[in-house]
Amino acid sequence: MVGFQTFVKPSILYVHKNLIGLLLAGSLLAIALGIVPTVLGIIIIASVIAIIVSLIEPIIALGLAIIIGPLRALVAVVWPDLSVYPGQTLFALFVFTWLVHIALNRNINIRFPAITKFMTIYLCIGLLSLWDATNIYQGLTELIKWIQLLMVAVIVFNYCVNQDKEKWVIGFVLASGFLQALIGLWQFAIRGDGPGSFELASGFFRAYGTFEQPNPFGGFMGILWPIAVGVLLALIQNRNSKQTKFFDRTLVAITLMVTLSIICALIASYSRGAWIGSIVAFVVMLFFLPHRLLIGIILVIVTITIGTTAVFLGVVPDHLENRINSILEYTIIQDVRRVSINEANFSVIERAAHWQAAGKMVEAHPWLGVGMGNYQVVYPKYRLVNWESPLGHAHNVYLNVAAETGVIGLSAYILFWGYVFFKTIIVLRGSTNWNRGITLGLLGAWTHLGVHNFVDNLFVNNTHLCLGGLLGVLSVVNTRVSNKNLLA
Repeated sequence: MVGFQTFVKPSILYVHKNLIGLLLAGSLLAIALGIVPTVLGIIIIASVIAIIVSLIEPIIALGLAIIIGPLRALVAVVWPDLSVYPGQTLFALFVFTWLVHIALNRNINIRFPAITKFMTIYLCIGLLSLWDATNIYQGLTELIKWIQLLMVAVIVFNYCVNQDKEKWVIGFVLASGFLQALIGLWQFAIRGDGPGSFELASGFFRAYGTFEQPNPFGGFMGILWPIAVGVLLALIQNRNSKQTKFFDRTLVAITLMVTLSIICALIASYSRGAWIGSIVAFVVMLFFLPHRLLIGIILVIVTITIGTTAVFLGVVPDHLENRINSILEYTIIQDVRRVSINEANFSVIERAAHWQAAGKMVEAHPWLGVGMGNYQVVYPKYRLVNWESPLGHAHNVYLNVAAETGVIGLSAYILFWGYVFFKTIIVLRGSTNWNRGITLGLLGAWTHLGVHNFVDNLFVNNTHLCLGGLLGVLSVVNTRVSNKNLLA
């Protein structure tokens, strides 16, 4: 009640002091809404509110970008001629309001966490790869995406490291996942209609959210469910004595609902790549869950044994078992030019064809590749005979990076994410309570991202804004755990 009163009382005083001005502003707004179309009026009101709130609390602009950013693919379909997207606009608002806060507070001490140094190396190589690129514009577009990821990580770290607001970022990330999960589950079982290629059975369709494709949607769910599980574990283990039991239980119940929704949406995507990534992420999280590694090893062995037994006993539904068995197709390395194509193997062979095209690009440009963001541009030159559509990327991030930035760029990319992964493990071993839960979730997220990217590209549809926020959270937790250990 104290916090509520401290918020309400100043608000009442402000309204009383500026009553005439507020009435005048409201009157002008009402007149404006009577002139402009309803949709435009709603957009104007929402924009004004977003700007005002973000000026008060910049992290809210990032939260809106993370939540609304995944609408990009849907917006592109509905308004194909639109050149400015909501997620990017909100990102710009986030950066602007943060700079305003720095200027007002006269705080220019910007710190760069270690992970950003490794990311900068990759960015420099990406920029160098554009020296002889076919399409500089496409290259700069891809480069800007990675710069945005870097900026989000740096700003979140600097803004949250001396405050307790990294929890806001986690909350926004989970809110984005929950919204997408609800849309996906509605598409899967409630709507009863959808694209023919996504139909599983009569009235049931693969979930795809606002990603317009099930695989990147499943990847987004796969990145976020470990975060939700980590938060849930932290809440269950660490009860806040300052809050009531009702508050604690309500928070746990809400987090559990979000977690189950995201996991169900992941399953409903029927994305084999997302399932592979999630299985590996679950095993890794289970291994590092206990403080003693021996117990982690036992848990992994027992879980794998139970899962294998369930499959052999037929406990798993047939349609799920068939989908799981089809995952083995990904492990078969073959020259697609000698394979007969049918409806059952089309998606796998299509990926393999793009992998081979990427391999030919690496052979032709081994050191710096064809230029960052130029895979799709030069694809017609390296494609196989029966595969004309470039699909935007190689459906394998590692091959895509190698094709666009060469062996040097791939080495920098692996160095960056390898550092992030092992840094997360180090932080996890030294953390407790809330920090441990969050770090465990981040470890699962990085694992899923790394594994799923072998058969897809998850850096799409503004997902990089979410990843930038999570990298910033990792840096915040790392600093706090390091400082705590030094004081111990």
